[in-house]
This record gives sequence, structure tokens and C-alpha cells, in this order.
Amino acid sequence: MGLPAHRLDNEEPGARQGRMQIIATAIADVSLRATCSEQYADEDCKTIWPRSPAELSALLVEQAYSESRLAKNVHEGQCHAWECDPVKSTHTGKLRHRARSLWQIHRSGPVESEWEQMLGADLAATTAGAWAASKLLSRGYRACGTVTGAISRYAGLDSCRWSEADKRARLYAALRERVVKLERRADPKAQGSKREATLASRR
Repeated sequence: MGLPAHRLDNEEPGARQGRMQIIATAIADVSLRATCSEQYADEDCKTIWPRSPAELSALLVEQAYSESRLAKNVHEGQCHAWECDPVKSTHTGKLRHRARSLWQIHRSGPVESEWEQMLGADLAATTAGAWAASKLLSRGYRACGTVTGAISRYAGLDSCRWSEADKRARLYAALRERVVKLERRADPKAQGSKREATLASRR
């Protein structure tokens, strides 16, 4: 994904590449599902994300990186004492982590069905986490009408403005541009169409 590794990660390059591939596969799948695109384009599918799959993919990468830096231990559900929104019971002294997955999701009604599935670094668990994050971001976007608002609502605010949202939105914009460039390279026909449109606009 081209993003720096977490400072505590000590993965071998091949292992990290494999884990990043799992994350990318999960994000690509839920982005298509959330927009009812490609294999999900049928009458039973309900669109939850109103913009393109590429935009949701970029936002999911941004949120995962901003929330967890894609840390291996967080991905595996092995959070350190200071990570994953810890809270200590006043009765037992036991530490409980309230946030799960790379997207640091808290248990709530909208993601109840994914909650037990999103622990672990395998594809199924990663996909469950990505889908839960997609649902929350989509709710935020529908409420606010902007990506910045979606990020703000994702943070647990009832407002569409959060002081950290603009910084995250800038990372999202950079990632979105990277995704667009990769799509153009993968689809020369689309690139040719773009050149034709540019030439047409100059006539």
C-alpha cells in the first residue's frame, strides 16, 4: 500500500506483503459490495455508499492507517495495554479493549452482526472489519454529505466537524489520487478515453 509500517512491527518483507494483500483484498471486496458493483450488481444488493468504489477503498485505507497504522498485533487482535481503547474494570481490575480490528471499531448496533467476526488477521476477519467500517462511514456520509463529515461521525461525534478530520481527509485525497492513477494504468482504454476527452475539450 506504500504506507510506512508501524514502528513496532518487525515482519519479514514477504510476510508483510502477504498481510497487506489480505487487507487490500478485503477492502476491494467490501467497496464493490457497498456500491453494488461488479459481482454484487444484482437486484438484491442494497447500495450503502453513494460514491465510487475507488473512493470508498481510499477512505478505508485512510481510516485503517489513521486508526492503527496497520499494526500487525492490532490486526491479529493482540493489542498492547495502551492500544484499542482500553478500560480497566473497577471491580476486577481486568483490562478490556473496546476497539477491534485495524479500523478500531467499537461495539454498537450498526455493527453488531460483524462484532464477533472481526478479530484476527485472516481474510474473513479482515473483511468483516472492513465491512463494519464501510457501514459506519456510509452512515456518516449520509448524515453529513461530505467525506470530512463521514470521518467526523466515525470518530463517535454527533457533529459533522472534528478537529482531526481535515488532516485525515488530506490523506484520503492523496490515497484516492493514487488509486485513480493505478486504475488508469490497469485500464489503457480508460486512459485513452481520458486523452480523447482532454483533446475534445481543447477544440
